[in-house]
Amino acid sequence: MNVPMEWSTRGLCNRDASQAFELAVLLLEKVDRRLPRAIACRVAVARDHGSHGHEIEGPVHVRVEVTVPSRPPVVAVRHADEGWPGEGVVSALHEAFRRVHAQLDGLHRHEPRRHGSERRPLWLTR
Repeated sequence: MNVPMEWSTRGLCNRDASQAFELAVLLLEKVDRRLPRAIACRVAVARDHGSHGHEIEGPVHVRVEVTVPSRPPVVAVRHADEGWPGEGVVSALHEAFRRVHAQLDGLHRHEPRRHGSERRPLWLTR
């Protein structure tokens, strides 16, 4: 990536935030290997507050946005209501990046392929 990853967290303790950051860097390296022309990435992780008076933390919301030139950005959102109370940040990040990879697979499927005569200038094909 040309631009360093933009990272933001809300509602995470320091341990969870650092663990999530390290994992996001590793997962982003996989995205970069799969799509080397991606130029930027934003990752936002937020934990909803759990029930008052309980030690169980709320579910995690993750948003990953990957910018690819001449394409709309690839955005994967893993909403907090898809998780469960006390869910780990690691599983939420993995799910969000799994969705990014699924969208990147879709980008590769829809790109036009140039074979044989399509590479030649039009005046040579006639």
